[in-house]
Amino acid sequence: MHIHPLISDSATLANLCARMADADYVCVDTEFMRESTYY
Repeated sequence: MHIHPLISDSATLANLCARMADADYVCVDTEFMRESTYY
C-alpha cells in the first residue's frame, strides 16, 4: 500500500501543484471532514 506524504509547507505544496499542472482533472476526497460528509 502506498502511503501518501503529508504536505506541511509551501515548498512541498508547490512541488505537488507543479507535478499535477498537466493533469486533465484532480480529485479530492473530503470524507475526512465530518461537516462535509455526503451520505
